[in-house]
Amino acid sequence: MIIEIDCAKFKRCSRCGILKSIDEFHNSSSSSDRLSCYCKKCKTAKNLEKKKTKRIKRNIKNIEYLPKEKKCTKCGKIKQQSEFNLHSKSLDGLAWRCMECAKKSQRESNLESIYGITQKQYNELLEKQNGICAICGKTPEDNGKALAVDHNHRTNVVRGLLCDKCNTGIGILQDSSKLLRTAADYLDN
Repeated sequence: MIIEIDCAKFKRCSRCGILKSIDEFHNSSSSSDRLSCYCKKCKTAKNLEKKKTKRIKRNIKNIEYLPKEKKCTKCGKIKQQSEFNLHSKSLDGLAWRCMECAKKSQRESNLESIYGITQKQYNELLEKQNGICAICGKTPEDNGKALAVDHNHRTNVVRGLLCDKCNTGIGILQDSSKLLRTAADYLDN
């Protein structure tokens, strides 16, 4: 309810109980006087409390109700809680896919969106290269992770699969065969 004193309009905050100028209230279309029932300061404090409570509920250190096991929606396997990422929007607090499936899905998505190839095409290229780096001959196991897709940055045409070091090396030398030859000549001298 708005109170008028000496041509100035005031309203009492429902939370703190203090009579304040209507400028200290947010607009609200659901209220009969078109102003929020809480002053701006109290509304901010209430929202912060709400966020803090929500954050505490989603913090794994404070949650004892997370399921011990969960079925991955991608692979269908029942896995331990530790094999899932936390997810604040899911009802049980865990992601719907296990970390392994999430990583595979992300990789497949990156292959298609960045390089324009499918996982099947990647595997065919890997088989064509006998499962090794096209330059140094390292396997993914030697590399510690999957071989990187090397492509021409001007045409986006995929050239082959390389280990991280070889891919970084030709990248640093700006994909220039002339610079690579100069570097090789330098090393030979």
